[in-house]
Amino acid sequence: MDDTNVDIAIQVFTTLAEYCQGPCTDNQFALIRTKLCDSVNWIIKQNYSHSCNLTDESELKVTAMTSMLSLLEGVTTPSIPRQMIHTLNFAVIVRNMRDIFTQEKEHRNIDLAFQYYHLMSALSDYDEKGDIRRQVSCLSTVSIRYFILMLKYINV
Repeated sequence: MDDTNVDIAIQVFTTLAEYCQGPCTDNQFALIRTKLCDSVNWIIKQNYSHSCNLTDESELKVTAMTSMLSLLEGVTTPSIPRQMIHTLNFAVIVRNMRDIFTQEKEHRNIDLAFQYYHLMSALSDYDEKGDIRRQVSCLSTVSIRYFILMLKYINV
């Protein structure tokens, strides 16, 4: 991924999210059967500082997380969330969240950290083993409180 193709990747994830929103269960099931979660793992694991600017990297990761959240919109069966739990790399997500909170304030992307937390929160209800909760427990109390307050604010 570099400056020549990051915009295309952002548009792909934006389109995939729109493809699922509404929600459209047929499209959600079609996408969960692809390697989309594996692609998201690859994207969130990478550091693009050598090939993209920080804004593009953040936008790419935010749109990737938005596409993951769109797969959960209106879900009434556990098959999609369980597939996501089985495939997504939550250790990388938590590491990325921790990294965001250790960055200088002007470079911190709280929106991306919130997207990570929102996804983990949405999937935790389907996590029978409790792996997501264990991963979240690795975060600082301050960051967890911040996200819980943000979720309550949005839900009201």
